[in-house]
Amino acid sequence: MNAKQLIATVLGVASMGAATSVYAQDAAQASGATRDQVMAEFQRARAAGELSQGEWDYPKMPVAASTVTREQVTAELLRARAAGELSSNESNYPNIPASTTAVSRSQVVAELAQARKNGQIPATGADFDVARPKNTTFKQPN
Repeated sequence: MNAKQLIATVLGVASMGAATSVYAQDAAQASGATRDQVMAEFQRARAAGELSQGEWDYPKMPVAASTVTREQVTAELLRARAAGELSSNESNYPNIPASTTAVSRSQVVAELAQARKNGQIPATGADFDVARPKNTTFKQPN
């Protein structure tokens, strides 16, 4: 690197540093806060736990106040456990409660057989044609 390039590089770096410090001074003057006020606010925020300590807690979330007592939470847990509403592992999450129906299995099988007989649904997967419109009924050959 020749002397001309070295001098240009040094001057460029020096001017960037000067511009940054001027910008910082302008920002402080624009906010109207003195250095002591900014430091006092920083110390207050640090003491109150309002500052992030790194990426793991950014952005800092406010502490939420609970609206229920510990006893109410425990009672709700016991009720949910007794009702079978809790998931025990990933294989049953989310825990979907069993549905109740007023129709027996034999009634469902009879309705299915009647629908197939009426041509409302295909008898097998081979009878199903995705190219047909949705409102097309299927007739089974006799």
